[in-house]
Amino acid sequence: MKGLFGRSRHHSISQKTETICMSVTMQVPLVVCCCLRYGDGFVDTYIFPEASIIRWALDQLQRHAEEQIMRISGVGQTDVGLVRDHNEDYYILDRDLGLYIVCDGMGGHAAGEVASENAAKTVLAYVQERKEILNTFDDSPAARIAVTQLLKDAISESCATVYKMSVDNQSYAGMGTTLTAILCVGNVAAIGHVGDSRLYLQRDGKVYKLSTDHTLVTELLYSGVLTPETAKHHPSNHILTRAIGLQSSVKVDSLLFDLIPNDTFLICSDGLSNSVNDPGELSNILQLGIEEIPAVLIELARQRDGSDNITSLIVRAEADEELSEEAQQRAEDLQLRYDTLRQVYLFEHLDLQELSKVMNITSVEHCEAGDVLIEEGSTSETMYIALEGMLSVSRGGQEITVLESGKHVGEMALLNKRPRSATVRAVEPSRLLKLERAGFTQLLLSEPLIGAKLLWRLAQELSLRLDETNQAVFGDAQSSEDYLPAPFRTDT
Repeated sequence: MKGLFGRSRHHSISQKTETICMSVTMQVPLVVCCCLRYGDGFVDTYIFPEASIIRWALDQLQRHAEEQIMRISGVGQTDVGLVRDHNEDYYILDRDLGLYIVCDGMGGHAAGEVASENAAKTVLAYVQERKEILNTFDDSPAARIAVTQLLKDAISESCATVYKMSVDNQSYAGMGTTLTAILCVGNVAAIGHVGDSRLYLQRDGKVYKLSTDHTLVTELLYSGVLTPETAKHHPSNHILTRAIGLQSSVKVDSLLFDLIPNDTFLICSDGLSNSVNDPGELSNILQLGIEEIPAVLIELARQRDGSDNITSLIVRAEADEELSEEAQQRAEDLQLRYDTLRQVYLFEHLDLQELSKVMNITSVEHCEAGDVLIEEGSTSETMYIALEGMLSVSRGGQEITVLESGKHVGEMALLNKRPRSATVRAVEPSRLLKLERAGFTQLLLSEPLIGAKLLWRLAQELSLRLDETNQAVFGDAQSSEDYLPAPFRTDT
């Protein structure tokens, strides 16, 4: 480039078997040209003001150093049960790809077996053909989206494949299968789900159900027609509203989930889940050695019922011993983000699965003392939640409040374009979660139940604020959250 000159510096940091190198060239005053090299090849070139290069480079190096903290292991087992003479369940466990699948087939004769096996193998082949997406994963927002979409597309392809088989061969007519899959890469897991096979997560001694049953009874339960008690023994409990292969396409539930050490997933067919009265009773079993768990769960299902095929697939994330400190720091940071989100009134009705979907549309921003986040009179599309540090809120140059860790500001920016009523400035170096209007709006559109919970809680808050204003002005209003019960279940 004409007119550019200067000196170069080279720095490297050893991270286990890989060397991460940063080449920095001073080109013009206050401008830095930077290339990062991971392993054998350079990736991208960036030009920055010199003042920001150190923070950016450290963020990049730390992000890459964290990419391989987790080691994923898996083990599975399937059993025909006590009644049936053949097994229509099928599972795949591919440690090299990080892909784990459970399918539960349905259909006359051997069609269920055909559907489940071909659906699982189609997903495996689809991911294998596109494993470059996994090999180049760098935990960036774009890479996270790509991995999630890869699994969704693979499951969609399996649906089209099974459907075509049923159309082409009359003996397979009407066959279908459930499909629940986990695709692990780096320190995250992409989840794809269709049907009523179950996905559970055991984390810190507590068990969460991460999948939603695609059954008629679940639809009736969510719509308020049934209560949880009447739903348990409803005669239509087995009727699926979504399955692989019944049509040429299907809507796939998906979720991207950050992993922490000792996260243990259970993917199982309904031959097991129907024998589990409450997810909490799985807690002790899922803390056993991973090799023991499938057999223990299958024996539990056989003792309690055994009328259906039973499949249990366990996936566990473990920290490399040499990286245990880094893994612990990452786990603590992730827990801080979840705990901070839960403190925000908007998100208090969300379960872990739903909260994870909110987490996926947030980003972390670092700011220094004096940095202005929101300018009074300007328009903004961002809500900020303080993870660490302190923020000052002022109006007309006069400070009106100080926000510490766990507090938030700017939620109305998610809903309107009106000028902001106050200036928000960092008092000290701070770390914030950012939620943008575009991501929030897309979440409302793609996840109606989450949208209903968020908008209901927002309406509650606005109603309470109006009551407080009326009370201050007229002295005759009362406000109480007891007056505003949620119209949906909040205990899941």
